[in-house]
Amino acid sequence: MNDTRNQQDIYLVKRTLSGDDEAFSRLVDCYKNGVFRLVYHKIPFKGDVEDLAQEVFLRVYKSLKRFDQNRKFSTWLYTIANNLCIDYLRRKRLQSVSLDAPLFPTNGEKEVKLEIPDETNDPELVFQRTSEQIMVLKAIEKLPEQYSLVIKLRHIKGYSYEEIAQILDMPLGTIKSRIYRARNELRKILQKGGREDGLSSCV
Repeated sequence: MNDTRNQQDIYLVKRTLSGDDEAFSRLVDCYKNGVFRLVYHKIPFKGDVEDLAQEVFLRVYKSLKRFDQNRKFSTWLYTIANNLCIDYLRRKRLQSVSLDAPLFPTNGEKEVKLEIPDETNDPELVFQRTSEQIMVLKAIEKLPEQYSLVIKLRHIKGYSYEEIAQILDMPLGTIKSRIYRARNELRKILQKGGREDGLSSCV
């Protein structure tokens, strides 16, 4: 059944690329419910789900020429949807949020406060961040994407391990492992920065 479905998908892809927009509408009809469910479970801001689901198909349409027709269309489609959700979370939830929460509130470790100013604040407030805060933020950006994202979700946004696993659609064990490794990598970056800049280790 899956092979038949994919053969039909590839046929519709070819028809779309030849200029048949009705063929793309049929693809949308086949997958709109699945895409909506995927987006709904990943995005906490439910009012944006429908718009984001539509954006998925817009991105699919624009990228269709680059689709490898030897691949399974549904896998390619849901990969685009998943990546779009991650991009959305980074834009919507990891930017322009005022907070003052411990970065690493674990036993025996020094807590580092992060304060990310809202864009509507007085510009002078932006410059009140300490050198440690700036250094930590820069260090997070140096992490590989898979590590920086979980660090931001856990220690800046304050989501639980379970919530992060749901947001990223990954096993709980994988999330815990990534956060553990991300902390170690961040600690190395900060220690290196501390030696080079004369600053003490922050983590």
